[in-house]
Amino acid sequence: MKMILISKKVLPDDWIEKVKNFDIDQSNLPTSLKPLCHKIKQNIINEKEDSATSYFNQPFIEHICLNEKWELDIYEELPLELIEEIFCELGSEKGIQYDTKLYSLFSELYAYKYLVSQGYQYKEFERSPGSCDLILQKGCAEYNCEVKLKKSEDNHHTRILFFIKGKACLPEYKNLRKIDTVFYKIIEYPNGYREIENMYKEIESFCKKPNTLYKGEYIELSSVKLKPQNPNDYLIRQHTENTTTSLIEKILTGENRHITKLIEKSQKYDNFIGYLSLDIPFYDDIKRFDLEDAFKSLEMDFKLYVNVNGVGIEAPYVLEIN
Repeated sequence: MKMILISKKVLPDDWIEKVKNFDIDQSNLPTSLKPLCHKIKQNIINEKEDSATSYFNQPFIEHICLNEKWELDIYEELPLELIEEIFCELGSEKGIQYDTKLYSLFSELYAYKYLVSQGYQYKEFERSPGSCDLILQKGCAEYNCEVKLKKSEDNHHTRILFFIKGKACLPEYKNLRKIDTVFYKIIEYPNGYREIENMYKEIESFCKKPNTLYKGEYIELSSVKLKPQNPNDYLIRQHTENTTTSLIEKILTGENRHITKLIEKSQKYDNFIGYLSLDIPFYDDIKRFDLEDAFKSLEMDFKLYVNVNGVGIEAPYVLEIN
């Protein structure tokens, strides 16, 4: 069972107009943030109230409408041309696809920040369909880098948190702001965009009538504490070397899976390097050396950097394979 504290912040009735009229280029926002802000502003104009549930939109909206400070430290060390280039990839995605694409683009920025610490330098290039995410230089050699992001099921909890947080800020959801806490438990983890959208519809139903217990196909929500879940839901899976290898093969190899895509792309480019941002679910206890051996067993013929993170990871770390 999870709980979400309800903020008492409320946006003004004309918050969308305030966003429309906000002059990003003349604002005091850091120059490095402005390429992202232009994309966020357009998404808000297109999606209106629905845009307030996005993890990426909320700081921008609160900065304009509630005078909240907004800064992203990662940007200060990145070349502006790289930032502009990466966010140009964001098209007209909406809803879940919009957030998913932005998570992916941010992973490219984090990958670049780490690779710079390893002696690589950014080389400006013109992106084209099928090109790699980054062109890097180290010494006299040029490297083609592809970045992948694998989120875990824990990401659903983040989605739920910001969906409810966004709804609570909207003027018309005053009943949601009257309660202090929302308790919820996921009944069935959604698989794919359509099922996630269905889960959002269930959460929306509760947000409109927050004083009632709501039980849907995917999620149960309440303004009072729910009954404990099945104790087995809290069991931590202690992985061995063999089960770690099996898990990595299952989630990352095969048609349209991340490692397989990296292998296929590596065959098209010289001096190829891969970067994988990997979230480990809180219920998987995996030893670092077992994880490293699991990736080595895939026998990739290119260097792969694996950024390992997750709710249960006390200190994120990066594995270098090959």
